[in-house]
Amino acid sequence: MDYDAAGIARKLQLHELEEIPNDAYENARIYKEKTKSFHDRMITRKEFHVGDKVLLYHSRLKLFPGTLCSNWIGPFVVSNVFLYGAIEITSLETNKVLKVNGHRLKPFYEGWTAELIASMELAEPIYEAWACDVSSQWHKKALTVRQPITKRKKNHICFLFSLSFFFAFYFIFVILLYSFSFISTLRKMLF
Repeated sequence: MDYDAAGIARKLQLHELEEIPNDAYENARIYKEKTKSFHDRMITRKEFHVGDKVLLYHSRLKLFPGTLCSNWIGPFVVSNVFLYGAIEITSLETNKVLKVNGHRLKPFYEGWTAELIASMELAEPIYEAWACDVSSQWHKKALTVRQPITKRKKNHICFLFSLSFFFAFYFIFVILLYSFSFISTLRKMLF
């Protein structure tokens, strides 16, 4: 037994064990960099200018949260833009001046106008009455739109029909099987 070779092999194994946490730290650092870059790409930069209309996020104490209440109040008008994201806004209703962080604001879009309007002509549906006596109040049936049955629908109907027969026969088979097993157990118990 060569103790020197065993000692060198053991040192090599210990060095490899020390490298495993280092590799894990490196992989975690790479993962964090990638997720940060993806997150930063998805953030929309909000730039506000003097005169823009904005909405203010109303962060209130939510003891009774209203699910249908909007968290945005306003509109406000931007009156001054400071460095590092601070924005001074003025209320349109009360003319109050507030100094808020730009992260609590979002642009206010006044009415959207639809410029391109497409129109489509629809054909009149063909109705078919299912009732024998349509004039009677008590025997009126609903009118339905006549639709042509395509080959695919026919195949689907045939498949469902065969599937229902299969389950019916399977159900009967299971009932018979259990009844025969019950009868055989009764025979064994009685005789």
